[in-house]
Amino acid sequence: MKVAEKIGEVAQYVKGGMAVFFPSYALLNDIAAYLPEAVSRRAMVERRAMNKAEKNRFYELLRDTNDGILLAVQGGSFSEGLDYESNTLKAIIVVGVPLSPPTLEVKLIEGYYTGKYGAEKGRLYGYLYPAVTKVLQAAGRGIRSEQDRCIIVLMDYRFAKFPYKNCLPSDYNLTLTDRAEVLCRKFFFT
Repeated sequence: MKVAEKIGEVAQYVKGGMAVFFPSYALLNDIAAYLPEAVSRRAMVERRAMNKAEKNRFYELLRDTNDGILLAVQGGSFSEGLDYESNTLKAIIVVGVPLSPPTLEVKLIEGYYTGKYGAEKGRLYGYLYPAVTKVLQAAGRGIRSEQDRCIIVLMDYRFAKFPYKNCLPSDYNLTLTDRAEVLCRKFFFT
């Protein structure tokens, strides 16, 4: 599978722990099934019903080893609730955008903002911004202090286009490439 191959290509240049965040458990599990062939790292795969002790164990393994790769979902405790100290994560890959299914709740929120601000902003506030917030939360796990250094790979072409690109912070130094491993090699070896 191509995503697993790309993760493997990036992982070969990462010196330290890394995390890959997915928009859903379904995609996480699909990619994880192909990962052992592509990545020679100790994989830790988040499960839906993990207890606090299991999550802490994953974090300790990631912190204490140099070859760990965490596979987790965007919007979960590994991507939002856990503080990775001492530059534990040297690379983060965010796969896709965790757009919510068009449930009644999502449609009501979008409708509220549409009524208040118009259709374009209603879609942004009700649908897109919550997803991009999850992406930014996941991406930010690698940099917890001024001394931390972490490369972030946003693995989805939509991040380079309107309106997704406009949702990202202006200080994000984005480089559009289909060869993230080349940038990763430069990041770690120059």
